[in-house]
Amino acid sequence: MPVHYDQRIGWAGGDRFLVIAPETGLEEAEFLAERIRSTVESDIICYLDDNIQVRVSIGVAVVEGNVTTEFEKMSKVAGAALAQAKVTGRNRCMVYSIGRPS
Repeated sequence: MPVHYDQRIGWAGGDRFLVIAPETGLEEAEFLAERIRSTVESDIICYLDDNIQVRVSIGVAVVEGNVTTEFEKMSKVAGAALAQAKVTGRNRCMVYSIGRPS
């Protein structure tokens, strides 16, 4: 799955980055997050005779359907997903849904 023209990547502060992917459903978000995670993991960085392997934990908030929500809520939900990814072993993705029908 390529990065679409309307997707944006940016620095959110500290060690956090933000990916905005409009009109991306739950399955697509899971795929995108896993693609980012596996790409980072597979890229070995060579520096002064050392091979450095970087890993990443990813937390995702997906806003379902026609639900409207504030950015602050999306950020908190993504932060909770990230915390869960770290608690459950790091180097993984957790995707939480906002507004998914029961």
